[in-house]
Amino acid sequence: MKIQDVLKDKRFSEFSLIAGLSGAGNAISTVTVIDTPDGAKWLSGGEFVITTAYMLKDDEEALLAFIHTLHRRNASALGIKQGRYIENIPDSAVSLADDLGLPLLLIPQKFPYADIINPILSELVNQQTNRLIQANLIHTKFTELAVSDASIPDILATFMSIVGVPAAFLDFETVQIWYSDSDSSLAQHLQAERILSHRDLDRTRYDLHLIANQSRSFGVLIFEKGVLERETGEESANALLMQEKDPGFKIALENTTTNIILREQTIISNRQVAERYKGLLIQDILIHNIKSETEIHNRAEIFGWDFHDGGIVLEVDINNIKQRFKRNFSNNTSKMLEEMSTEIFDISIREILKFYPNAHYVNLSDIIIFVLSIRPKERKQMEKNFAEIFSKIQRCIANIPFTISFGIGRYYENIEQIYLSYQEAREVIRLSYIFSWFDRILYYEKMDLFRVLLPILDNQEALEACRNCLQPLLDYDRDNGKNMLETLQIVAECDWNLKLAAERMFLHPNSVKYRMEQIGKLIHRNFREHSDRLFLEIAILTYTMSKKLPDWTE
Repeated sequence: MKIQDVLKDKRFSEFSLIAGLSGAGNAISTVTVIDTPDGAKWLSGGEFVITTAYMLKDDEEALLAFIHTLHRRNASALGIKQGRYIENIPDSAVSLADDLGLPLLLIPQKFPYADIINPILSELVNQQTNRLIQANLIHTKFTELAVSDASIPDILATFMSIVGVPAAFLDFETVQIWYSDSDSSLAQHLQAERILSHRDLDRTRYDLHLIANQSRSFGVLIFEKGVLERETGEESANALLMQEKDPGFKIALENTTTNIILREQTIISNRQVAERYKGLLIQDILIHNIKSETEIHNRAEIFGWDFHDGGIVLEVDINNIKQRFKRNFSNNTSKMLEEMSTEIFDISIREILKFYPNAHYVNLSDIIIFVLSIRPKERKQMEKNFAEIFSKIQRCIANIPFTISFGIGRYYENIEQIYLSYQEAREVIRLSYIFSWFDRILYYEKMDLFRVLLPILDNQEALEACRNCLQPLLDYDRDNGKNMLETLQIVAECDWNLKLAAERMFLHPNSVKYRMEQIGKLIHRNFREHSDRLFLEIAILTYTMSKKLPDWTE
């Protein structure tokens, strides 16, 4: 009940509001009488204060102070019995009540306190009783939903049946939107928009209510704008004033939130159990912890998987995220990085599953591995599909300060050999870090030269030969502040054409020729000999690739 309801009541038609009209919507918690100087200090908020003003008679300053006190104590209104001790309210008091938004009412002296207090308290009790009855009915409905393990659309439909307001729920994990009514204007608007995450929701068009517990955010309830209203000065996404025209709205929203959390927790728990066992199978396949091809097919059949067409491994790597974790030890930064990586992987999973619904994956720290089993007729489209998937993921993560790379192994007809495709995908991602090949798709089959050179990194004798060849240049550059090794690299990249190398380095060809003569003397190599040039190219590439040999530059 509000002050404006009192003024509309025929029983109080002789009451007159002389100030504080802006506070007419103040809610009444109770009615109290104050006729002592210190009575206001017991107020707790929401009281409709009635007084004869005995303690304020002939003291304008005391009246002003009393109004100030009522405002500070959050009283809903002040009613003064006119003519008993105060005949006319001072203009200063009227002005102050207006400024503070505290309704100031004049009450005829003939009204006994009981004729004011009893009707208002009776109405408050009736309203509270109705709310309790309504709350109990709402709670019963939602309890039945929880017991029956109702779906999220059923929960939303129940909410709408109670409050008459359509709602939608955006699941953060799956980026799926559920509707209370798929034919509502809210549903039509959302279905027409390209919603890839909660960031895509237009806050000027929709009201959002976060669904979360202390440890996790599950998603947001979405309403048409104006259904929810932020409290003044409050930034919290859930600091909301519910629709006052429907007292059951807040109760229904709270029950809806609880039911969705319970449902989401059940879904997530079931999914995690299933994903754990599925992930174990994928890991066993990738590390070749399998006794036979038959074992793979038997275990895959449990989950309804079919690997009879063999498979290929696609690895999604978040470029340099481990380095960011190492450089940032604060809990807030680590949590932010973890949320970003989770979002990137969720987007990757979603986009890959759109093209390959039967793809299977496992998350390993900062990478996620996909095993794709593709029919022979569809393999011609693989590269085109991978390019389109990669492009879509790039667009989706444009606002995240990380890029990704795809490492793709070869296709194997026998699923038992898929571990080889996994090793190949890992190798190309390894190369991407050696050469800073980020934000791109890397195919093992297209890296023949580097595949030949990679084994050298694990061959100490070959590494020693390459190091001995280039060490004199490294020593000379370090001691003299020169860049002889860089010159040799550029000349080799220009197919040993000194003129082209000079143009690239913005030098005169004679300067490059002189440097090469010095380099030849330092490393004892003849650049006219094909074998010497070939070995130097291998040594330079090996030096670039060999990040695990710090003594090369010491």
